[in-house]
Amino acid sequence: MRAFDELSPFFSSVTDFEPMAYPLARPVVSGRCRWPLYDVALSGDACRIRIAVPGYSRENLDLTVRPNHLVVTSSKAAADTDLQFLHHGIPSSGFELGFTLADFVEVKSADLADGILTIELVRNVPDELKPKKIPLNKDMTTHQIEAQPTGKGKPSN
Repeated sequence: MRAFDELSPFFSSVTDFEPMAYPLARPVVSGRCRWPLYDVALSGDACRIRIAVPGYSRENLDLTVRPNHLVVTSSKAAADTDLQFLHHGIPSSGFELGFTLADFVEVKSADLADGILTIELVRNVPDELKPKKIPLNKDMTTHQIEAQPTGKGKPSN
């Protein structure tokens, strides 16, 4: 479970998934469709999404990034419509796959090779929002704070 907790900075929310499992980017699942197949991997402040898209070309795929959201869509039309399949296990239709991104997560790059679409994400938290260590003073002397009269709350004569 610890490995999943380390992912939580990359993802904000997701449907049908454990919230802590995806810190940088969460898949958004509509219905029960689990296609295309994909992996989400984390390494420090970087996240890699790999999507299996056999038979798809760069022209068939579109990646759109909006604030806290990444959508991968395909416009591929079904081929071989005049064939009668005895078994049809390779999807050939279009799809839409969405990911909800955590704050400060940016798409660094995307590449298509050997039927695998690889999307690199990186989390860039501004320095002013990163946790800061507060050093403890080495001086062991104690300081006494004196109360200063403010003039308020004086008893009336």
